[in-house]
Amino acid sequence: MTTPKEGISIVVPVKNAEKFILRSLRDTIANADYIDEIIYVDDNSTDNTYSIIKSASKEFPVIRLLKNNGEGIADALNFAISQAKNNWIARFDVDDIYPKERLLEQRQLLKSEVVAVFCDYELIGEKNIKLGKILSPIFCPAVLLSLINSQRTPHPGALFSKSAFYLAGGYLKKDFPAEDLSLWFRLSKFGELVSIPKILLKDRKSTRLN
Repeated sequence: MTTPKEGISIVVPVKNAEKFILRSLRDTIANADYIDEIIYVDDNSTDNTYSIIKSASKEFPVIRLLKNNGEGIADALNFAISQAKNNWIARFDVDDIYPKERLLEQRQLLKSEVVAVFCDYELIGEKNIKLGKILSPIFCPAVLLSLINSQRTPHPGALFSKSAFYLAGGYLKKDFPAEDLSLWFRLSKFGELVSIPKILLKDRKSTRLN
């Protein structure tokens, strides 16, 4: 008997991101299944980011647009996740690039004992220049050891359980700029951290937006 597919909530924090937003919208829409949702949380942008996403949401109902009060990425993500309808949360960043099969591949590792799924990724520069690849461990014990080096578990490539996220205490503002690494350590107490050995993220190394 086939296990029913679980819905995923794609969460994207944005702030003054009009330079990247159209590409981001294409990538998230291409990754979303019919049971998924896309949540953009705008952290008080002063450019056209909000209006561009709002316009897209009228054409693509899968997109939900939230507005945060500009308190930073930890608050924005906690707010968006509190509004998510699905248990699985997929982190995307607005300036990164994703293949359309990212979530299709990561779904294959979703099991009851798994609380987070990572992936291999490629570093790119301002003009999409390739800067190198980061390969991640695959199985839980090796992923736990890799937390010593946070580069092995990229935040914008993570897919994690919302229920485990709350058991772990969510994102902690005091841990910025390592709010993701802190979360992975705490999540590991409630289940397995695993990774898929495929490049499913092109992580842009530029001036971060959040």
